Amino acid sequence: MREYELSILFHPDLELNLSPALERLERTVADLGGEITNKTEEGRKKLAYPIAKHDSAIFYYYDLKLDPSAVVKLDRALVLMSEVIRHLLVAADPKVIEARARREAEKKETKDSKEEE
Repeated sequence: MREYELSILFHPDLELNLSPALERLERTVADLGGEITNKTEEGRKKLAYPIAKHDSAIFYYYDLKLDPSAVVKLDRALVLMSEVIRHLLVAADPKVIEARARREAEKKETKDSKEEE
């Protein structure tokens, strides 16, 4: 399994009821044998230029572990989701993955040392 980064722009009208779209996305990743390792919600933001006649979108970022053969299937599923107005799925940079793992280890060490005191 390789690590990927997924950026998604959801339709701005879904702001009040986005949970079905998120559940559908997470279920699709799980059905393809993938795993979501991190999910970041950036909220509604104004776009630099209109996309599908929308001036704003709801931004979400995911870190995924996914089999390379399932990438095309996930990409196709995202294209077919009417809630998604734009997405980008890229392989994660190994240097970024390494740096993130180091930061997490440092946080854990700091937390453990504070608990011992």
